[in-house]
Amino acid sequence: SIRICSGKFLLYCCEIIGGEDGLSLMDRNTNATINSTDISYASCRGIFANPDFKIKESAVYNCGSYGIKGRSGWTDLGGNNLQPGPWNEWGGGY
Repeated sequence: SIRICSGKFLLYCCEIIGGEDGLSLMDRNTNATINSTDISYASCRGIFANPDFKIKESAVYNCGSYGIKGRSGWTDLGGNNLQPGPWNEWGGGY
């Protein structure tokens, strides 16, 4: 969980397994980029984010509820395998 990070944050070539949420970004001032990272087997969501973020060449799969809950949306830079869910890239439901 990244609670306070009011700057740039790069998660590169990582593997996150488990947890309630695999990756939780709470600070709306975080400028996060997720690149070449696998997030799996979280009991709720793979990614739960208040700020918008960028994701590229990453995978979010086998999570309990759905892949991503992004309140402010996210930018899909391509090459991703994202578990489907009710939230879309623009921060709302489908």
